[in-house]
Amino acid sequence: MQGLSAMAMPAKASAAASDLARRRTFVRFRCKPKPGYREAVDRIKAETRSCLELSDDATVSVTELNCREPGCPDTETIIAILSAGQGPRIARIHKAIPEVEMAELAAALSALPP
Repeated sequence: MQGLSAMAMPAKASAAASDLARRRTFVRFRCKPKPGYREAVDRIKAETRSCLELSDDATVSVTELNCREPGCPDTETIIAILSAGQGPRIARIHKAIPEVEMAELAAALSALPP
């Protein structure tokens, strides 16, 4: 290789490998779901589809957000419904995903525009 000494190559390669390993560890850590979350998300999606009688081509997204702003709920579950020909419909419940009860979900969904 031009411009690089034989000593510089292994050090650069080692640094790149170390950086890649760090990023992979971070991604694995960040993507590991908490216990009960997958089941709760599936339950919320199924109930949303049932309550709103959604077609199979509609997308239901369930997300949990944490807020540290004053006056903002600590944790909020966001249910977004995306259907062809309609704008997104968004329901919010001020609880963590596994804590959402079906009565609360039904109430939040009933407040959405048709």
